[in-house]
Amino acid sequence: MKIGIMSMQRIINYGSFLQAYGLKKTIESLGHEVDFVDYSIGEPLVGSNSESAPKTCKLLRLAKVVFSRDYREKRNVQLCENRAFAAFSSAFRNEWLPWLGISDTRNLRPELDVLVIGSDEVFNCTQKNPYVGYSLELFGKNHNAKKLLSYAASFGSTTLEKLNEYNKTEEIAECLRKFDAVSVRDNNSHSLVKHLTGAEPTDNVDPVLIYNFDKEVRDRKADLKDYIIVYAYSGRINADEAKAIQAFARKHNKRTLSIGVRQSFTDEYVCVDPFTMLAYFKNADFVVTDTFHGTVFSIKYQIPFATIIRDSNKEKLSDLLSKFNLTDRRVNDISDLESILSKELDAELLKKMLLEYSKDAVDYLKSNIE
Repeated sequence: MKIGIMSMQRIINYGSFLQAYGLKKTIESLGHEVDFVDYSIGEPLVGSNSESAPKTCKLLRLAKVVFSRDYREKRNVQLCENRAFAAFSSAFRNEWLPWLGISDTRNLRPELDVLVIGSDEVFNCTQKNPYVGYSLELFGKNHNAKKLLSYAASFGSTTLEKLNEYNKTEEIAECLRKFDAVSVRDNNSHSLVKHLTGAEPTDNVDPVLIYNFDKEVRDRKADLKDYIIVYAYSGRINADEAKAIQAFARKHNKRTLSIGVRQSFTDEYVCVDPFTMLAYFKNADFVVTDTFHGTVFSIKYQIPFATIIRDSNKEKLSDLLSKFNLTDRRVNDISDLESILSKELDAELLKKMLLEYSKDAVDYLKSNIE
């Protein structure tokens, strides 16, 4: 059968790439032909609400800042981080995205036997990201397939209150009711789908956790030893958090490493392909992250980790930690970092849970695709 996957496959992000790749390979293993499907990007529902200050006040504040030593130092750091991300983005677009079978030409509304929407935050329709926007095609509108389902889809930070605020509740509900099967990956998304459709969706885990990547990672080398991975978006690790991470590293004779997104305070930085990135995670001593997929990679390879939860991802990250009985890896106070990272993981229990979740995922895909 001809299967299409509509996901966040073009987003420049390791997690987005690997969840897309993992789902593609899993469906292909069931004997189907798989291609990625694009959607038409609309205007975001959420814009900037900040009021513009008078121009003269802005110029005065800017002049004071620009000539300060602190500003110049921060500016130099930012320039280094920007250059690193530019190189990372270039490699992602030109070298790694083609591994998914993605070209510059967008694949819109192809004829398919089944369209699978997911995983990732495909239902997160109240976000500011202009590269995602508000598109009902992510909810299946105007698709060109005989059958429509989702897999481990997430509403991300979108809540019922936000849907009501933007008067999109019924519009989204109408789309979801037309799915042949709905699978979600977190409790917020489960509750929303149940409220909007009246039906219980299926719960499944992120595709990174169900596909083993052994073949892809086998020949990759992590050419460092005794290191802690710091995996976070740019600018989100604050000074106190950076200080605590470095203090832990020094105490335990480890070096700190950032991957893809350069963290200015880490000892090392590497820009590597997604599978080599997994090799680094697999061989790490510890991980400190504030992202969903940083937590997923740590669970996958049973690496002792600590997760800093932000307001923007608290729904899906809290649910992920709860799903694997790992709520004690949550950082509520950065002063607790030492005690959290020092706790051992029950690797055998995690491996058993991953096998069970993988079986559930394959059963869901097989029964609903075929």
